[in-house]
Amino acid sequence: MPKLNVKDVSLIVREYFDEIKKSKFIFDIISVELEEDEEVWSVECEITNVFEEEPRQYEIMVDDETGDILNVCETTI
Repeated sequence: MPKLNVKDVSLIVREYFDEIKKSKFIFDIISVELEEDEEVWSVECEITNVFEEEPRQYEIMVDDETGDILNVCETTI
């Protein structure tokens, strides 16, 4: 049984981007899935900087046990 839920994981990822981004941005969650065999959440999100035209899409892996961000990877849209 997962320790975190979709809301918890979404907030963790949002806080991560709040900490690293220096400019204003729009944050949209595309999908959140639990990979139960690995006890890791996979979050796909789109970040749009207010000064850029094209959004960037990321996949973020979050540990279900600790809530730690394990990996952040920019993906193609």
